[in-house]
Formats: sequence, C-alpha cells, structure tokens
Amino acid sequence: MNLGARLSIWLIATSLLLPSFGSANPTPNEVFQQADNIYKQIMALREHEKIDVTPNHPSLQTDKRPVHVYAKAIELNDKIIQLQSKYGITSATPKTIPLKEITVSEAFKLVKELNLEVSKVIQAKGVDFSPATTANNKTPANSYEKLMAASMAMDGLIEPIDPNQVFRNSQIINGEIDLIAKAMQVEFVDRAIPLDKNATPYDSTIQGFMNLYKLAKLQRKLGMPAVRAADFPSEKITPTQVYDMTNNILAELVRIKVKLGMTDPAPNPRLMQGKQPYEVNQLMVQVGRKIDALAE
Repeated sequence: MNLGARLSIWLIATSLLLPSFGSANPTPNEVFQQADNIYKQIMALREHEKIDVTPNHPSLQTDKRPVHVYAKAIELNDKIIQLQSKYGITSATPKTIPLKEITVSEAFKLVKELNLEVSKVIQAKGVDFSPATTANNKTPANSYEKLMAASMAMDGLIEPIDPNQVFRNSQIINGEIDLIAKAMQVEFVDRAIPLDKNATPYDSTIQGFMNLYKLAKLQRKLGMPAVRAADFPSEKITPTQVYDMTNNILAELVRIKVKLGMTDPAPNPRLMQGKQPYEVNQLMVQVGRKIDALAE
C-alpha cells in the first residue's frame, strides 16, 4: 500500500474516533459527516474500479427522523456485506431496527459502524480518498439523502436490488401489519387481491406512497406524530426505489409498535427467488387494505 493510501486510512480512523470523544451526545451534523465519509469512500472505490456510469442520485428528502436514517443505514449495511464478500473481506453482520425510539445517538452509532466497515474495503484495495469535512446545519433528512446516494452508488460495485429482495421486505411489512392488528384486536376480512401482471415497479411505488398516507391516518388515530411522505421520486423507478419505499414503511411500523408497547419481533421470511414486480404490487395493495381497516 502506498503512503497516500496509508495516510487516507489514518485520516478515516481519526475522523471516526473524534466525534465519539468530542461529544457524549452526537448531533445530526456528526451523523451527516459519517454518512458523507461513506459516500466519498464508495465513490473513490468506483473510480478505482473504473466504473464510468454515473450513479443515480436521490431526489430531495425531507421530514425524516433518526429511525428513517437507521432504516436506510440497515439497507446500506446489507450492500456493504455483499461488497465485502465480493472482495473476500470478513463481513459486517445483518441488522434490524430495534423496538425502541431511535435517537440521533443510535443513528450515529450505526452509521459510524458502517463507515468503519467500508474503510476495511478501502484499506484492502489501497484506495485514496479525501475524508469528509465537518458538517453544519444538517438534519436527519440530509443524512438520509446522503446514505441513499451511497446506496445508489453501490450499484455497479455489487448487483443492484432485485424484485426478490423487495418482495421479502413486502412480506415483512405484511407480517408486521398482522402483528399490529393482533395488538389492536382488529380482525381482517380475508379478500383475495387480484394479480395484475402488468404492474411495474412504478405501480408498486405509487401504492407504497399511498400506504404511507394511510399509515399517517393510523398514526393520528393512535395519537402520535404522523409520517409525512417525501415527494414522489423524480428519477427512474427501479426495484431500488421501491426498496427504499418499503424501508420507510418498515420504519413507520416500528414507530407504531413502540407506541403500542409491542415486543413482538419482526417476521423473518426467507428470500425467495423468481419474484416479479407485479407480485410486490399485489402485496402492497393487500397491505393498504389492512391499514385502512386499522385506521377506521
């Protein structure tokens, strides 16, 4: 490894350690700095691997809470595991959102951990990069958007999100809704959802955004701050964007479970193969009907 690469790794380690010693309660600025460091490392790795295609960039994100940052970091963690496996590096461990109110400190801890995991790849490959500078006036939405950009930049380094992964997330959502219904003592009318084989990721995303608005109605019924859905994505809708939407729904379901005092763990369905976007859409429609029943 050349001197520049060793210096970059030393700077990474220093930038990671300083915030934890500098404040007992990390701020959104420190979360953003960690997220920006991850993004810069991934972009440097793309350049090192000579990936010429410009990655997609997320649309403007607003009204995000630390739990959304945490959920997006979990998505990125899954991709980091794949990246480390590709290079034969001891991989990070899978994560789930804990059933508790997620604070800025907890989001910072996870994002910092991801930063360290990406730095393992940078160090192994001998890649130079310029660490992120101190951030100011940042919000959880800024950190979420930066992590989303980092996740998108992973495409090309690893295989992008596919319908199988999105379908699994949709299954988890459906199972979480069933657990919430049990806690609220609500029984669903079992109605078959027609399978529209013409449905695309775009249709699933529309249905997912509708479900977020439905969740807002349920949250108001429960006397808790309601989710405010972001603007519809301006970029081309792919399984990656649908996956982002499902992760936002999962974050909101965790908030509801915490409000209800629930301790049931999230369902853990196996990853199935050969799933299609129209199957995701069918589940999203089913979820929407269930949320309607809960919000009545």
